[in-house]
Amino acid sequence: MDFVNFTASENDAERRIDRIILKMVPQMNISIVCANLRSGFIRLNGKKCKNSERVSCGDTLSIEKHLYERFAGTTTQAGGKNAASATTQAGGSTKTAHTTNASGTDFDLGKRTLFRNEHILILNKPRGMLVQKANKNDISLDQIVENDYRQTFGSSSLSFKTGPMHRLDKGTSGIICFSQSLKCARWFQQAMLSHQFKKTYIAICKGKLDEKEKWVDNISNDFSKNEGGFYTGKISCDEDNSKAAITYARPLAYGKDGNVDLTLVEFVIETGRHHQIRLQSSEHGYPLYADSAYSKSNADGFYLHCIKLEIGENEFSIPETIYCKPSMEFQNAMKNFLIKYNVEDYNILS
Repeated sequence: MDFVNFTASENDAERRIDRIILKMVPQMNISIVCANLRSGFIRLNGKKCKNSERVSCGDTLSIEKHLYERFAGTTTQAGGKNAASATTQAGGSTKTAHTTNASGTDFDLGKRTLFRNEHILILNKPRGMLVQKANKNDISLDQIVENDYRQTFGSSSLSFKTGPMHRLDKGTSGIICFSQSLKCARWFQQAMLSHQFKKTYIAICKGKLDEKEKWVDNISNDFSKNEGGFYTGKISCDEDNSKAAITYARPLAYGKDGNVDLTLVEFVIETGRHHQIRLQSSEHGYPLYADSAYSKSNADGFYLHCIKLEIGENEFSIPETIYCKPSMEFQNAMKNFLIKYNVEDYNILS
């Protein structure tokens, strides 16, 4: 039999062979992969193996030529070709990706980068940009990062793809982290689940928050469309169909929109639930200004910014604290609402 051969990289290590094959050739399903592993049409280092076998860096994965061509929709030379041979060495020159965001302005990945190495990319996400596509023709941050990753680091991995390691709503700006290696992605997700990180946001809220408050609520797992057509969550008493959300809210400064009191609020989240800050702030009487999904507003242009991420000690040479200055759009809104607060002081004093 003729085989097409692939070499596993460090970003494929410790993954099951069936999961790697499914990533490489998504047109196959798990039953087809398992059947061909049993029959020897898919091999690991030239031998039959179980579908649960873990792959190591440098291992050779072989797929029978006609099987590969049938499902991958590509033609290979007889005898097989190492599809992972054309790689770019990590640490090479970085190419800056440019595109157009939702507001029609140029997006410069280089200028938006807060920190980057071979393990992680930390960006300052602009307000109004999607992290992941909602519709086919959307421009999304993950697509921009994926294209840049392949230009910068090449395509040496059989199964690893860069992607966002946490979420930010379209209307939220600030710190967002993308994986650049499998090892870091696994560590980051585990650290998030065990609440090792501290994420801090600032937002312009309606009402006058007089003192620091701790909000503990259960957010329902079910999101539904409200009268305005927005998918929104709700606070629930059903513990079996909800998740705990813990948020600390602290006032930083005050302002006005006509006769309406406004507060610049610092939010520290102990959990990371969908719409957590937007939902809880509204529930507790301090909705985000112009958040039409969770308050009565004719505009949908809230100001919520992830200003700081505290990671702590790590093995990936990532700074222990990442600070992200709010955009001029955010700062101008503060000035318009007479909110007197120097965001540079936050970085120094916090």
